[in-house]
Amino acid sequence: MTGRTAAAIRIGISSWGGLPEFYPSGIKSGDKLTWFARFFSVVEVNVSFYRLVRPDTYDKWAEITPPD
Repeated sequence: MTGRTAAAIRIGISSWGGLPEFYPSGIKSGDKLTWFARFFSVVEVNVSFYRLVRPDTYDKWAEITPPD
């Protein structure tokens, strides 16, 4: 395939708040995204469909997850 590049496929889910069997017992709600990001490189932020999210919240999420 000359002149073409392969596209990366990333797998994630919608929201990181649920999944009770996925998280370690006793994990705090505020630590769930950091834990989730260890295993998945993509997540749908669906909370913004239901309500406005403060810009500093997006900044925090970006800070606690890997750059990619």
